Amino acid sequence: MKQDIKNREDIARLVFKFYEKLKQDEVLGPIFCGMISDWDSHLKHLTTFWESSLFMTKKNTQRYANNPIEAHIKVDKFTIIQLTKSILESG
Repeated sequence: MKQDIKNREDIARLVFKFYEKLKQDEVLGPIFCGMISDWDSHLKHLTTFWESSLFMTKKNTQRYANNPIEAHIKVDKFTIIQLTKSILESG
């Protein structure tokens, strides 16, 4: 049975499970694993982002203050390069 997300621990559990599945994906796994070297730090960072976004409270001891769009522009560039290499190598 699914439960509501009530706190940081719930978010961390969801983020961890999601990325464990993502890392096993044959297409997305290599892309993400090619970009992320410190998974523990990254998952904590994502947990903080979602905690700040979902609960919007100043009481959070950790507050996300970065720009997610900027981070994803870098990911998109990397992904395009990886997919282009894959197409060229298979063609």
